[in-house]
Amino acid sequence: MEPVSTASTGMPRWYSVASFRGSSSARDCNAAESSAHQHWGDVMADARRMGKSELFSHFAERFDVKRTQAREFFDSLTELAEKELKRSGEFVLPGMVKLVVQKRKARMGRNPATGEAIKIPAKTVVKARIAKQLKDAVLPKK
Repeated sequence: MEPVSTASTGMPRWYSVASFRGSSSARDCNAAESSAHQHWGDVMADARRMGKSELFSHFAERFDVKRTQAREFFDSLTELAEKELKRSGEFVLPGMVKLVVQKRKARMGRNPATGEAIKIPAKTVVKARIAKQLKDAVLPKK
């Protein structure tokens, strides 16, 4: 195959992903990628994360309440977390997570594209510290 330059990218046409659509090469790449997930034993690779609706439905069924009541519970929990973070700088869900307010100082950094030194301003962020109990339950033993 002779490389033909495309105007938009400057890359040879055979190099672009679009030229592989529907070809056996694209299928081979997808097959190799999916087998890599299976090889590493990643059971979550194909799983879809739980959305808000599913979360509210789960708690509504589990505690025999309406979905709107379950949603109100999570809204109230969010409000409480915001209030406590503003008041004391931390909020704890025992056995799950500790949310902590952290103030970052201003510092000097570099623009990765140009290498130019830039000033990064100070800012306040919220960090999540996962409880050891949850880490041990989810992460594999070493």
